[in-house]
Amino acid sequence: KAGLNIVQVLGKRTSHPVTIGVGCFNVQPTRADLEEILSIAIEVIERVSRLIHKVVSVHLHTKGIIFPQDQQINFVSYDGSPEKDRFNVFDQNGDMTLQFSRNEFMENVSELRADWTLAKFPYLTKFGFPNGIMLVGPLSRSFMKDGFLYDPALALFDLTSHLRNDETITLERYDACRLLEIFWAASRVLNLIDTIDLSHINVDADLKASGQGIGVIEAPRGILVHNYLVNQGRIEKVRLLVATQFNNAYINLLLRDLAERYVQDDTILPEGEKLIGRCVRIFDPCLSCATH
Repeated sequence: KAGLNIVQVLGKRTSHPVTIGVGCFNVQPTRADLEEILSIAIEVIERVSRLIHKVVSVHLHTKGIIFPQDQQINFVSYDGSPEKDRFNVFDQNGDMTLQFSRNEFMENVSELRADWTLAKFPYLTKFGFPNGIMLVGPLSRSFMKDGFLYDPALALFDLTSHLRNDETITLERYDACRLLEIFWAASRVLNLIDTIDLSHINVDADLKASGQGIGVIEAPRGILVHNYLVNQGRIEKVRLLVATQFNNAYINLLLRDLAERYVQDDTILPEGEKLIGRCVRIFDPCLSCATH
């Protein structure tokens, strides 16, 4: 909700902002806008800090959903910091198994179609399907050695220490990482606000350019990739991969695995329905994004 409020302040709409142009703001942010964003971030830090202290004991003692051991899982995150520009692939032990740059994305990620869904299944070309199935999002970002789990601002929380040292990876760890990331992101907002110079936020852009461009960012649900082929300023081809697409194959496999374990005659037992519901809420899939 806080994130949407910030988008509303800057973009004048919570979805598909209308103030952003190519290389510029069509509606310039004001100092009052920045002050409002600052107050939102401060409130988030205060509320989430209290929540982290409350949920740590619950997280430590809750029986979690274990990832099936017979399926290879590739936790993928993107490091867009200066001079890195790298996709990092980790296994369940946190060991890096593959690295490639943004410009090498097309050669390393393929997509599979299925006749029962409009959302495709991306996978790592090197490993094939299904061994190349990927997972993105807060849990995948937690494996990065210079990521949010290693930020000094989070070192004071017991939950941070637990996630760093716990060798058992459960699906519920997604939510624990997501909670810490909210605190981390709000802290980043506070730091970045002071660096903004409203007189130098627009840049000149060539609106008649030709070429191919790939943009990558870590969105809350996970990696978001936009790939455009442009001819004289006109878009000729677009390939989008959103977080739910990356997670799509594994979500379906995990839901099927849970369902099969709790089938009795023609129905799924109540405990199975509860676990399936928890699984869906943790992944928070956006199927409309994954199929457009």
